[in-house]
Amino acid sequence: MKIHFCDLCNESVPQGELDAGRAFMRKGRVVCGKCDSLMTQREEAAAVAATSAGFGSMGTAASGAPVTPVVSGAPGAPGATPPLGEGPLTPFFTGATPGAGGHAPAAHHHSHHSMRSRGSGGGVAVGLVAIGLTACASYWLLERSDKVASDVSARLTRIESEQRAADQRAMERSTEQRGEILGLQERLEKQLEIQHRALEAKLEEAQSKHSSAVTAVDDLRRMLAELKVLEPSVQRHEQELGASALRFAQIERRANELETALGGLGQKLEEGLKASPTVPDVAPTPPGAPPWMGLVQQLESVNSGDRWVAVQSLGETRDPAVSEYILPRLKDVDIFVRMVTARVLGELGSSKSVGALIEALGDNDAAVREAAYVALCAVTKKSLPFDPHQDASERAKKVKAWQEWWKKSQEEGMGQ
Repeated sequence: MKIHFCDLCNESVPQGELDAGRAFMRKGRVVCGKCDSLMTQREEAAAVAATSAGFGSMGTAASGAPVTPVVSGAPGAPGATPPLGEGPLTPFFTGATPGAGGHAPAAHHHSHHSMRSRGSGGGVAVGLVAIGLTACASYWLLERSDKVASDVSARLTRIESEQRAADQRAMERSTEQRGEILGLQERLEKQLEIQHRALEAKLEEAQSKHSSAVTAVDDLRRMLAELKVLEPSVQRHEQELGASALRFAQIERRANELETALGGLGQKLEEGLKASPTVPDVAPTPPGAPPWMGLVQQLESVNSGDRWVAVQSLGETRDPAVSEYILPRLKDVDIFVRMVTARVLGELGSSKSVGALIEALGDNDAAVREAAYVALCAVTKKSLPFDPHQDASERAKKVKAWQEWWKKSQEEGMGQ
């Protein structure tokens, strides 16, 4: 609903008040019902005051001369009854008629003169009474107009006092409403500030969670990329593990065959000992020879399984001197022999194997390159970057960095 405001007292005036006739639009300005009532009362009071002033000047003409009021029956008034002794009168005779010529007797003439004198005195009395009544009416009207004027003035004073009190109350109410509005506005601003801070905190939390989620997604993508890169190697390792399982089965079968053969040889040996009580002399082992020297000859076996077993067995001795005997196996034709050789060299930790392990970083199989890199880091306690699954040009750069480091270390005496 549209709300107007009175142009006199600034009170709100709904559109419904104008439509119902309880408020008015005067010369383009809105006037509420209370202000319109006060204006109407003031106009009526002004009219009554003007009427009272007219009654107060009633007994005086414009020129200041007294005005004689018109009274019915007064002399000179239109339609008034003429006074006694004036106008045509019918003589009254007792027992006689007028004589010829229309002349009455002398006695009757005297009676007529007396009656005329009495009629003139009565008219004057009536005029005096009329003037007195007029004066009384004028006095009463003046008293009444003064009283009305006093009542109107008191009423106007009361109305003005009430209007001032109403204006004061309206001003106080407006001040209270303004204070309430300011208080409400302050509370709203505080609530908005609290909500704004809460929203900022939630936004920061959401941004933090978003950053964490983005970081987690990036990590997952990187891990997925690494897994995709490692997928061919994993497949190759699966194949190698399958081949290793097959090789272990072959070794186990050969070990069973050897065990059977050794059992037969032992039986034959016992039979020979029983047949010949004397034992032939055996050439003594050279002094200072390690007990694993018999395994070194097995490294040259034509069977790759025998070579793999020899390298594994030599590594279990934990003697760093074994390293120089198994180094040539890093170039063995069998991938599993090369892999186990690199692993054993890393476990032995001999610095004599550093150059051969660096050279093994260029092996054709990624599995061998990876085993050589792990062994090289274990022996040198260095972790220069190298990815066994990169392309050949990138791997060559990393191998060159390892070679330069090893050359510098040898020059400084660290590789001795």
